[in-house]
Amino acid sequence: MIVRLGVAALLLLPPAAFAQGNPGPFAGLFGRTPERTGRELTTLVFRSATGVEATQTLGDRISDDALPDGLSAGGQAGLSLDHLRDRWQLLAYGRGNLQQFLGERAFYAVSYDAGGQTSVKATNRLSFDFSGRASRSPFFQMLPPASADFTQVILPGAPFAARRIDNDAMEAVAGVTSQYSKRSSLSGWYSWRETRFRNERSSDFSARGARVQWRRRMNRDLTARVGYGREEIQQRGADADGFTHELIDIGVDYLRALSVARRTSLAVLTETSVLRESGRRRYRLNGGVDLQHSFRRTWRAAVGVHRATEFLPGFAQPLFSDVGRASIAGLLNNRMSFHANVSGGQSQIGFDTPSSFLTYSGDARLTVAATRRFGVFAQYVYYHYQLPADAQGAILLPNLSRQSVSIGVQTWFPIVNREKVPRDPR
Repeated sequence: MIVRLGVAALLLLPPAAFAQGNPGPFAGLFGRTPERTGRELTTLVFRSATGVEATQTLGDRISDDALPDGLSAGGQAGLSLDHLRDRWQLLAYGRGNLQQFLGERAFYAVSYDAGGQTSVKATNRLSFDFSGRASRSPFFQMLPPASADFTQVILPGAPFAARRIDNDAMEAVAGVTSQYSKRSSLSGWYSWRETRFRNERSSDFSARGARVQWRRRMNRDLTARVGYGREEIQQRGADADGFTHELIDIGVDYLRALSVARRTSLAVLTETSVLRESGRRRYRLNGGVDLQHSFRRTWRAAVGVHRATEFLPGFAQPLFSDVGRASIAGLLNNRMSFHANVSGGQSQIGFDTPSSFLTYSGDARLTVAATRRFGVFAQYVYYHYQLPADAQGAILLPNLSRQSVSIGVQTWFPIVNREKVPRDPR
C-alpha cells in the first residue's frame, strides 16, 4: 500500500525509544541500544533464544492445517550488523528459526529471514536510501505484527501464526532526498513487495509503486507537506483484475513535546487515499495520532489510533481499517525487563462489504538477566480474528482464537564492537 512506502527502511532502524536514559549493564541482553556519539561505528552481535511453548485454540478447530495445540520446542539464532562511517551507514541482519511440534501429529518447521538497509549521503544536501527484506515461513499470519525490530532476535516459536501454508515474502524500497534548503526537502521513493504461497498460487500478492513528496518545516513542531503516490496491487492471482491506489498527500506533520507533562510527545499525521477498481473510485481520509510518555528513566508508555487503507497478502480486497494500540515497556530493576502490548480494531473488506473484520490481541514478556549475556524469559500471547461470512480469500480462516505461554533462555554475544569517538578540541 502507498501509505507503507518506506516502511521497510523504517522498521530496520533500532528503536529510538530504548536509547533513552541509562539502559544498565544488561542493555544488550534486553535489546536496549545505548546512545552512540562516535562518527565511526561497527558492531556485529549474535543473539539466540531457545524455549518451549504451550498453545491452546479457544473454541472449535476450523481447519485441518491450523496449528496444533499442545507443546512445541524451538530455537532461533541470528546476527545483526551496524556499520557507520563518514557519509555511509549500513544495517543488516539474518536469522533462522527451528520449531519442533510434539504430540500425535509431530512435525518440525523451519523459517528464516534476512534484510538490510543502507544510507549514503552523497553531498551535504543529497542522500540515497535502499532497503530490502526476504523471508520464508511455513506459517501464515492473518495480519502482520503490530511492531517489528528486525535487528533483534525475537523469541522462538510462532505465537501469532494462524495456519500452516508455505509462503515466501520479499520487499524492497529505494529512495532519494534532496535537502535543497535549510527548511525544505524533496524526496522520491520506489517500492516493491510480493508474497507467494507455494500451494495456493491464486492467493499470491504483489504491489509496485512510487511516491514523491515535498516537505517544508514551518517551526520546531510543525512540518507542511505535499505529495503524490501511486501503487498497482495484484492480490487475487495473475488472471484477476488489480487495484490502483493513489495517495494525495496534502497535510501537516505535528510532533510536539507537551508542556503539561515532562517527556511526553504528541504526533499527528493525515493523508488522503484514492482507490480505483474497474472505473470506480473511493476516497478516504487516513491518518493517526500517537501519544508517548517516558518516565522513571527507562520506562515508556505509548497509545495510538490509526486509520488506514491497507492491502495485505491473503485478502482479495483492500482493508479500510481503524486500529488502536497501547504499549508499556521498562526495567523493573537492573536485571528484569518487562514489556506488554494490546491492540484491537476493525476493518471493512472491499467496497461493498457491510460486515467488519475484527481483530484484537495482547502479549506480555518478562526477561530476567542471569549474567550480562545470558537470561531467562516468560511470555504470554493471546489473539483473536473474526471475519465476515462472505469474506473472499482461499487461505483465510473465518475465526480463530488462540493463546500461548512460552518459557526459555536467551543469549547475547557482541562479536565486534568498535566505536571511534571524536577528540575534544579543547
